[in-house]
Amino acid sequence: MFGTNESKDEELDLPLFDFETISHATNNISLNNKLGEGGFGPVYKVTMLTAALSVLSNLTA
Repeated sequence: MFGTNESKDEELDLPLFDFETISHATNNISLNNKLGEGGFGPVYKVTMLTAALSVLSNLTA
């Protein structure tokens, strides 16, 4: 249920991408692919090899 602490014990399977893959998927982090700003920094549209569109948040801490 949303807003509860029950999900803290669940593991998330998040994909990890190296910089070369991210750079290629965002056309070298092109400003043309920038969608806006998120809580952790710029958010870019990415195109993956599977032809699916995703959103990538550039996490710079």
